[in-house]
Amino acid sequence: MVRRVGLLLLLLIGLLWASHAYLLREFANVLDATDPHFPADYVVVLPGGPETRTFAAVVILREGLAAKTAILRNPDSSAVDEGLSLPTHVVTQRILQKRGIADDRMLFLDGESRTTYSDLQLIDSIFDNEPEATIAIVTNRFHTRRARWAAANLYGDKLDQFCFVGTPSDAFLWDTWWESPQGLEMILAEYLKLVYYIVKYSTTMQRVTAVAIVLAAIVMVVLLLMRRRRYVLTPQSQAADLA
Repeated sequence: MVRRVGLLLLLLIGLLWASHAYLLREFANVLDATDPHFPADYVVVLPGGPETRTFAAVVILREGLAAKTAILRNPDSSAVDEGLSLPTHVVTQRILQKRGIADDRMLFLDGESRTTYSDLQLIDSIFDNEPEATIAIVTNRFHTRRARWAAANLYGDKLDQFCFVGTPSDAFLWDTWWESPQGLEMILAEYLKLVYYIVKYSTTMQRVTAVAIVLAAIVMVVLLLMRRRRYVLTPQSQAADLA
């Protein structure tokens, strides 16, 4: 009996190892809730990735896929206070202007953007004047799931008025994210942030179920990565370890 269990475990480990690249890609794909459907009345860039997100919004606006853009304001950093850098919303505005987007297509939202959840809350001011407005949210691919979760939690039946556009990150390649320190940090951190949102904003049963699933997935990924690193050791590094 023990021998059979051992053989089954070895078989399971072998299958996991043989398919680890596929499983790790799917682990990242779960975070990607990209679902663009256009046209939209507004495109909103979530702060945090001006090198890709804002330029995706430029394309959407120039192609006529959205009529206007709603711009979020971040709290001024110490660098802004000291005159060493520009506020994020000013940088966004200037990128749009340089790419030919007219000022009358830009709407600055009141309030300060501090978190993804607060970003989605600020968007509610659009619905105050235009209850049927459709909104395209632009952010990085790995961030779209959490952004969509926040929108669903805040707006319920209005969720179908949102769509989500995921942009790549310059820091790592999506299909091999686990081979990059930046990819490892961003993907695993995003799962932890998703857990935090679920714990903070969900019902007790939803929290327990979702946290258990996500943590189990993270543990599986960590084990796969540890196993992968053992296999990719060179003969020289193995000899050094033995020494």
